[in-house]
Amino acid sequence: MSLIYRTASEKDVAILQDLGMAAYGRLKNQMTPANWEKMRGSITSKENIPKLITIGFGFVCEKNHHIVGMAFLVPSGNPNQTYSKKTSYIRMVGVHPDAGGKGIAQNLTRLCLEKAKALGEKTISLHSAQVMYAARYIYEKLGFQPIRPLDAH
Repeated sequence: MSLIYRTASEKDVAILQDLGMAAYGRLKNQMTPANWEKMRGSITSKENIPKLITIGFGFVCEKNHHIVGMAFLVPSGNPNQTYSKKTSYIRMVGVHPDAGGKGIAQNLTRLCLEKAKALGEKTISLHSAQVMYAARYIYEKLGFQPIRPLDAH
């Protein structure tokens, strides 16, 4: 039962979408319906994960030849409505509920940080929500600090 970390590829997209639904689906009842629909749409979109793989660096964790975790680093120069072109950012850190508690999310986040450092990134950001307690704990443990209040839902 060893864990293997590797780079994500386009052939992983459908599996990563399913993983995203399993990982983030646990939050559905803690979110407003509108916010859940926004998150669900982002996870299942035909464009989102492929775009993250194309413009950034995706990392996955496999357990027994099944992908159980994912995280993406988007390098600076790829602005969106949240981040400026000067900022690199981490997106969609998710672990299947059956594989939680093994340090997978923390290791995937570290891979993103190591890649950002290797690229010479000056700023790396991410966003989370109030209901993502475990994620916030991991991010703060790795040195991230809140810069704006988190949304309640």
